[in-house]
Amino acid sequence: MEKKLKKQRRKLIIKISAILIAVWLVISYAYSVLAFFSEKDREYQNAQIAFSMWQRNMEPYVTNPVLFMDYAHVTAAVNDQSKEASSSDVAFEYDHNVNIVVKEQESKQEYDSDDIININFTAETDDPEYRETYYGFISYSRFRKAMTDAQYDKILSYLDNQPEGMYYYELLCTEFYQNSSDELIPKQVQIVSTKDVHKWYVQDEAVETFDLDPTGIDRLTLYHISYLQRNEIPEVFIRHTFGSNNLRATAQQLVQEKVEEMRANGLYADDYIGLLQVNSFEYIYYDANTFSTRSINTSFSPAEEDVGNEPVSVYLTNDKEYVVYYVQRFNVLEGCIGNILTATGVLLLFFLIIGIILTVMMWRTLKMQIVEEQKRRDMTNALAHDIKTPLFILSGYAGNLKENVQTEKRDHYADVIVKQTEEVNRRVNRMLELSKLDSPNLKLNKTDFDLVELTAEILSNYEVLPDGKSIDFTVDTPDGKCTITADRDLMKRAIENLVDNAVKYADNGTVIKVVAGKEGVVITNRCANAKGLAIRSSESNSNLKEYYNTKWKYKHIQSGFGLPITESIMALHKFKLLKYQDKDLITFEIKI
Repeated sequence: MEKKLKKQRRKLIIKISAILIAVWLVISYAYSVLAFFSEKDREYQNAQIAFSMWQRNMEPYVTNPVLFMDYAHVTAAVNDQSKEASSSDVAFEYDHNVNIVVKEQESKQEYDSDDIININFTAETDDPEYRETYYGFISYSRFRKAMTDAQYDKILSYLDNQPEGMYYYELLCTEFYQNSSDELIPKQVQIVSTKDVHKWYVQDEAVETFDLDPTGIDRLTLYHISYLQRNEIPEVFIRHTFGSNNLRATAQQLVQEKVEEMRANGLYADDYIGLLQVNSFEYIYYDANTFSTRSINTSFSPAEEDVGNEPVSVYLTNDKEYVVYYVQRFNVLEGCIGNILTATGVLLLFFLIIGIILTVMMWRTLKMQIVEEQKRRDMTNALAHDIKTPLFILSGYAGNLKENVQTEKRDHYADVIVKQTEEVNRRVNRMLELSKLDSPNLKLNKTDFDLVELTAEILSNYEVLPDGKSIDFTVDTPDGKCTITADRDLMKRAIENLVDNAVKYADNGTVIKVVAGKEGVVITNRCANAKGLAIRSSESNSNLKEYYNTKWKYKHIQSGFGLPITESIMALHKFKLLKYQDKDLITFEIKI
C-alpha cells in the first residue's frame, strides 16, 4: 500500500501543480497585458504634458517683445519645466529620449536640441579687474566643422588617455565669437592639465592649443579667455553624446509610413501627430506646433534735424514665425516591468501557498480514503480467511448428512455443524463490531474507573485455559490503583483481545507477564514461531498503516479481528497501541 500511496500523492501533486500553474499563467498574462497598456497610456499622457509644459515655457517669447531668442534654453526647456525658458539654467541636463527642433520659417534656420547646448564663456576686458560673461549656446555641427579630423582625433586622444594621479586633461575655449543669435563660436581651444581644486585659467598648465576655422564670423568681435575664469567645454559636447541620436529623423520616417498607410486606406492625410510604434515595446510621441515671437531689433540712423552728428539708436519690433517639432521616445516594457515582475512574483507565492494548502488538505482526504479502502479490503480478506475453515467443515459434514453416511454419527455431525455455524456467526459479528467502531457517528461512554481493577477482572477469566494449555500469569501493578477516563466496556474488550492473542500464541509452559499502571497496560509472551520474523518496533495510528503492512499479521500474531478491534478502540480514545519483538519475546502495550 506504501507504493500506492506514493503514486497517488505524486499524481495529486502533479495535478494540483498543473492547474495552479495554468491559472497563474493566465492571470499573470492578463495582468501583464493590462499593465502594459496602462503604462503605454500613462507615458503617452506624460509626453503630451511635457510638450504642453514646453509651450507654456515659451509664453515669454510669444507675449512680450524680447531682445533675442535663447535657443539653447528653448530646445532644452522640457527638462526644466519649473522655470521659464527665458531664465532657466538647464546646465547640460539633456534627455536622450527627447528631441526638440525649432525652425525659423523665414530663414529656414533650425535649432536642434541634438546639436546645441547652453553655455557661458567669460572674456577679459581692457580693465584687468573686470571680466564680462557671455551667455548663449554652442553648436556641435559648427564646432566640428571648424576643426580638422586630425585636430578632433588629437583632442579625443588626450581625453581618452588621462594621466595618473590628481591631474587630468580638460578642453577649454580660449578665444570665441558671439553672433546676433546669441551663439558662441569657438575660435581657439586648448587642452590643459588641471585638477579639481583649480578655479582659474591661470592655474592650469597648457598642453596643446588648437586654432579652429569657423564660418560666419564676418564683422564679429573676437573675445579672449579671462585669466581669472575657466571656459570649460563639457566632454559630453565634445563627444556629441548629449543628444537623442537623431530621433526626429526616425520619427519623420515613421510619420511618412503612417501617412502612406492612411492614404492607402482612403483617408486624407497630409501630416500625422500622435503615437508611433517602433517595435513591440518602443513608441515615439510626435507633435508639432507653430508660434510667433516679437523680437526687438536695434538699428542706427542720423536724426533728420541734425545731419552729420552721431547716429541715433532706433528700436523696432519684428514678428518671427517658428515651428517646433517635439519628439519623445519611451519604452513601455521598461516602465512596467518592475510592477509586472512584482505582481507575478506575489501571485506565484500566493498560488504556491494555496497549492501547498490544497495538496495537504486533499492528500489527507485521499489518504484516508485509500487507507479505508485498504482496510475494508483487508477486513474482507480477514473474514474470508477466518470463515474459510468453518465453512469447509460445514460443507463436509453437511454433505455426509445429505448422503446419510454413518448414520450413528449424525448427531455428532449435527453438533459440529451447529458449533461451526455459531463460530461463523461469532466471527461475522466481530467484523460488524469492527465496522461499528470505525463509524464516525460512534460516541464513547466515558467514565472514571480503575485500570488496575479492570485488568485483574479480565485475568480472572483465564484461571482455566482451553486445550489444556499450561500458562501462568504474573501481574505487576507498580502504581497501585490507577484511575483513567475512558469507555470501560471498550477498554475491557481491547485488553481481552490482547490477552486472548497472548494466550493463543504463547508457548506452552511459559509465563505471560502483565503490567498495569498509570502509563497503561503491557502484555508480554514468548512465541518460538516468531523468532524468524522481522517485526518492526513502531507506533500504530488511526489508519493502522503499520499493522496492515506486516506480512505476519494473520499467521503469527493474531487471527481474526481481535487486534484490528483493539486498534480501533485505541484510535477512538486517542491512545496508542505499540508492538515490539525481541527474538521470541512479543510485547503489546496500551499507552495511555
